Amino acid sequence: MGEDIDQAADEAMPNAETTRPRRFGALRLIAMILGSLLALLGLAIGGGAGAVLIANGLLRDDQGFFTSKQEAFASLTPAITTKNLDVATAGPGDVLETTGF
Repeated sequence: MGEDIDQAADEAMPNAETTRPRRFGALRLIAMILGSLLALLGLAIGGGAGAVLIANGLLRDDQGFFTSKQEAFASLTPAITTKNLDVATAGPGDVLETTGF
């Protein structure tokens, strides 16, 4: 009876001489590469989000607004108007091409 248990244990646990090391297959390699690239992408997105949060906290004035340099404008009427507003784009095609619409 004891011999049967010893024999079953020997069959269940192969010794180091008969086992081969596991190969690092192509699928496992591809998964590791894709996982690493996704981790780098996540770090880049996290870094960008951190920069935006820092800018949000540090680049505001006392009233909480983002500001640019101050320029004085004057008008004889209650509102300042223009007939030609140049917002530095060639037209709607620039916006539509970059957003995919």
